[in-house]
Amino acid sequence: MALKPLYLNKTNMRYVICFLIITSFTVNAQDLSTYQWKNRIVLVIGKSSDHSNFKNQLQLLKNHTVELENRKLVVFQITPNSFKEGIKETTVEHKSTELYNTYATQDENFEVILIGLDGGIKLRVSEIVTTKSLFSTIDRMPMRRSELNRNDQP
Repeated sequence: MALKPLYLNKTNMRYVICFLIITSFTVNAQDLSTYQWKNRIVLVIGKSSDHSNFKNQLQLLKNHTVELENRKLVVFQITPNSFKEGIKETTVEHKSTELYNTYATQDENFEVILIGLDGGIKLRVSEIVTTKSLFSTIDRMPMRRSELNRNDQP
Protein backbone atom coordinates (compact mmCIF):
# COMPACT_ATOMS: atom_id res chain seq x y z
CA MET A 1 0.00 0.00 0.00
CA ALA A 2 1.60 3.26 -1.13
CA LEU A 3 1.34 6.40 0.97
CA LYS A 4 -0.24 9.40 -0.67
CA PRO A 5 1.87 12.59 -0.45
CA LEU A 6 0.44 15.44 1.61
CA TYR A 7 0.09 18.76 -0.18
CA LEU A 8 -0.60 21.88 1.82
CA ASN A 9 -2.45 24.87 0.47
CA LYS A 10 -2.25 28.33 2.09
CA THR A 11 -5.19 27.70 4.41
CA ASN A 12 -3.89 24.36 5.65
CA MET A 13 -0.40 25.82 6.04
CA ARG A 14 -1.79 28.54 8.33
CA TYR A 15 -3.35 25.87 10.55
CA VAL A 16 -0.09 23.95 10.68
CA ILE A 17 1.91 27.08 11.58
CA CYS A 18 -0.60 28.06 14.30
CA PHE A 19 -0.48 24.55 15.72
CA LEU A 20 3.32 24.56 15.80
CA ILE A 21 3.48 27.96 17.49
CA ILE A 22 0.93 27.00 20.14
CA THR A 23 2.54 23.63 20.75
CA SER A 24 5.99 25.16 20.97
CA PHE A 25 4.83 27.78 23.48
CA THR A 26 3.06 25.26 25.68
CA VAL A 27 6.02 22.87 25.73
CA ASN A 28 8.51 25.67 26.44
CA ALA A 29 6.34 27.19 29.14
CA GLN A 30 6.26 23.84 30.96
CA ASP A 31 10.01 23.33 30.73
CA LEU A 32 11.19 25.28 33.77
CA SER A 33 14.82 24.62 32.86
CA THR A 34 14.55 27.47 30.34
CA TYR A 35 14.49 29.83 33.35
CA GLN A 36 17.64 28.37 34.91
CA TRP A 37 20.33 30.99 35.62
CA LYS A 38 17.90 33.75 34.50
CA ASN A 39 15.01 33.64 36.97
CA ARG A 40 13.96 32.27 40.31
CA ILE A 41 10.56 30.60 40.26
CA VAL A 42 7.72 30.50 42.75
CA LEU A 43 5.24 27.70 42.15
CA VAL A 44 1.87 28.25 43.79
CA ILE A 45 0.21 24.84 43.60
CA GLY A 46 -3.35 24.04 44.59
CA LYS A 47 -5.90 21.33 43.98
CA SER A 48 -8.13 24.24 42.95
CA SER A 49 -7.60 27.88 42.07
CA ASP A 50 -10.57 28.59 44.35
CA HIS A 51 -8.72 27.26 47.43
CA SER A 52 -8.44 30.10 49.97
CA ASN A 53 -4.70 29.63 50.54
CA PHE A 54 -4.10 29.63 46.77
CA LYS A 55 -5.98 32.91 46.34
CA ASN A 56 -4.42 34.54 49.42
CA GLN A 57 -0.89 33.57 48.41
CA LEU A 58 -1.35 35.06 44.96
CA GLN A 59 -2.76 38.26 46.45
CA LEU A 60 0.26 38.59 48.74
CA LEU A 61 2.56 38.25 45.74
CA LYS A 62 0.51 40.70 43.65
CA ASN A 63 1.01 43.31 46.37
CA HIS A 64 4.82 43.09 45.93
CA THR A 65 5.44 43.09 42.19
CA VAL A 66 8.44 45.44 42.41
CA GLU A 67 10.15 43.15 44.94
CA LEU A 68 9.37 40.14 42.73
CA GLU A 69 11.01 41.84 39.76
CA ASN A 70 14.03 42.91 41.82
CA ARG A 71 14.61 39.29 42.79
CA LYS A 72 14.04 37.96 39.25
CA LEU A 73 11.01 35.96 40.39
CA VAL A 74 8.55 34.37 37.98
CA VAL A 75 5.32 33.05 39.53
CA PHE A 76 3.51 29.99 38.21
CA GLN A 77 -0.06 29.21 39.28
CA ILE A 78 -0.53 25.46 39.02
CA THR A 79 -3.65 23.34 39.40
CA PRO A 80 -4.19 19.68 38.44
CA ASN A 81 -5.28 20.43 34.88
CA SER A 82 -3.72 23.78 34.05
CA PHE A 83 -1.09 26.39 34.77
CA LYS A 84 -0.57 30.12 34.39
CA GLU A 85 2.74 31.92 34.18
CA GLY A 86 2.46 35.24 36.02
CA ILE A 87 0.05 36.87 38.44
CA LYS A 88 -1.70 39.49 36.34
CA GLU A 89 -5.45 39.23 35.84
CA THR A 90 -4.85 38.88 32.10
CA THR A 91 -2.52 35.89 32.53
CA VAL A 92 -3.38 33.17 30.01
CA GLU A 93 -4.28 29.73 31.32
CA HIS A 94 -2.70 26.70 29.63
CA LYS A 95 -4.27 23.26 29.82
CA SER A 96 -1.67 20.80 31.07
CA THR A 97 -1.09 18.34 33.90
CA GLU A 98 2.70 18.16 33.53
CA LEU A 99 3.76 20.80 36.10
CA TYR A 100 1.24 19.59 38.65
CA ASN A 101 2.30 15.97 38.23
CA THR A 102 5.97 16.94 38.47
CA TYR A 103 5.88 19.23 41.53
CA ALA A 104 2.72 18.68 43.58
CA THR A 105 2.77 16.47 46.66
CA GLN A 106 -0.21 14.13 46.44
CA ASP A 107 -1.38 14.58 50.04
CA GLU A 108 -1.32 18.38 49.99
CA ASN A 109 -4.15 20.69 48.92
CA PHE A 110 -1.79 23.66 48.68
CA GLU A 111 1.96 24.20 48.35
CA VAL A 112 4.45 26.92 47.61
CA ILE A 113 7.79 25.96 46.09
CA LEU A 114 10.74 28.27 45.52
CA ILE A 115 13.19 27.24 42.81
CA GLY A 116 16.55 29.01 42.73
CA LEU A 117 18.56 30.27 39.79
CA ASP A 118 20.41 26.94 39.73
CA GLY A 119 17.13 25.05 39.25
CA GLY A 120 17.16 23.50 42.73
CA ILE A 121 14.24 23.57 45.13
CA LYS A 122 15.10 26.02 47.92
CA LEU A 123 11.82 26.04 49.82
CA ARG A 124 8.73 23.81 49.90
CA VAL A 125 5.87 24.54 52.30
CA SER A 126 2.21 23.62 52.52
CA GLU A 127 1.09 26.92 54.02
CA ILE A 128 0.99 30.54 52.93
CA VAL A 129 4.47 32.07 52.77
CA THR A 130 4.73 35.70 53.80
CA THR A 131 6.59 37.87 51.35
CA LYS A 132 8.94 38.84 54.18
CA SER A 133 9.87 35.18 54.68
CA LEU A 134 10.12 34.49 50.95
CA PHE A 135 12.28 37.52 50.26
CA SER A 136 14.56 36.92 53.25
CA THR A 137 15.07 33.31 52.10
CA ILE A 138 16.13 34.59 48.68
CA ASP A 139 18.23 37.44 50.09
CA ARG A 140 20.29 34.94 52.12
CA MET A 141 21.23 32.99 48.99
CA PRO A 142 24.83 33.43 47.78
CA MET A 143 23.81 34.34 44.23
CA ARG A 144 21.37 36.97 45.48
CA ARG A 145 24.07 38.46 47.72
CA SER A 146 26.36 38.58 44.71
CA GLU A 147 23.65 40.38 42.72
CA LEU A 148 23.22 42.93 45.51
CA ASN A 149 26.98 43.49 45.77
CA ARG A 150 27.25 44.05 42.01
CA ASN A 151 24.41 46.57 42.15
CA ASP A 152 26.21 48.48 44.93
CA GLN A 153 29.35 48.79 42.80
CA PRO A 154 29.69 52.02 40.73
